[in-house]
Amino acid sequence: MIWMLTEEEVAKHWDLIKWASYQVNKPLEPEKYFIGLLKEIYTGKAQVWFFADDQRNIKAIGISKVVADISGTKSILFDTAYGFSPLTPEERLEAYQVGQKFAQNMGITSIIAYVSHPKVAEITKAAGLIKTKEVYELRWKGDN
Repeated sequence: MIWMLTEEEVAKHWDLIKWASYQVNKPLEPEKYFIGLLKEIYTGKAQVWFFADDQRNIKAIGISKVVADISGTKSILFDTAYGFSPLTPEERLEAYQVGQKFAQNMGITSIIAYVSHPKVAEITKAAGLIKTKEVYELRWKGDN
């Protein structure tokens, strides 16, 4: 089962969400990153998702965000996905389908996923997403 967390659930599970997000994103300035993430969640711009087994044991955490390109076209970005235990191919597909339904309900017509691991790329392709861009990044700490 997969569900989007309420603000109360985010507060209750913040340490776990923060830990999983750090494992995936490795922010250069963690404090600034997590303050920004909380702002995004509590203003409805980002969503936290839990995937659990039938006993409600958390198997995976996902974080999505509504983003817009330069033309204003909105997409759902799957920014963070961290698994505590393996998901079956059916469970992975369910996660993408729930994300797609969420996006469609908001009038959004696409899903974007940033991928930094070859296995995650395979999973993403299996869910029907196609590679449209490559992203490169140059990182440094700064005041901005």
